[in-house]
Amino acid sequence: MKNRVYSVQTKTTVRANRQAVWALLAQFDDVHTWAPGVLKSHGIGQSKLGVGHGRHCELKGFGGIDETITQWLPNEKLMYSVSNVGPLKNGHSRWELRQLNEQQTELAISLSFELRFGVLGRLMFHLMMKPKLQASLDATAAATKKRVESGMVVPVQGAMQPSS
Repeated sequence: MKNRVYSVQTKTTVRANRQAVWALLAQFDDVHTWAPGVLKSHGIGQSKLGVGHGRHCELKGFGGIDETITQWLPNEKLMYSVSNVGPLKNGHSRWELRQLNEQQTELAISLSFELRFGVLGRLMFHLMMKPKLQASLDATAAATKKRVESGMVVPVQGAMQPSS
């Protein structure tokens, strides 16, 4: 029996060209410097940035996860697998950039996954995880937009700070 795939997604328009947005996404190992909720992150494995490269992230309220790049199309698309966490398994995140005009880029982010733990996992997802995941994805899109447009770092706690 094939498991059902669940997903959450969000979009935002960034006042910058695709190259500027991609320059931030290409800081893959340092996602903790621009994504809220990521306490720490670092590269893992021996491969260089691109397909096969991985990172480990410590997430506020979720613990540690590993992410491995599965698709790397500069200035267009980034996809990576996400290790199992809580009731979520076989996770995949997709970040797509679409140039709207010279100085505007649409950023679309989605997270898809299957659920573990049967009925309990589905209950946990619908009651607790889905709202948290959607809020986290929306906050990440907003932080990405703000960081690209202003250069400001969005820390997990506290006020915005200039990037170093």
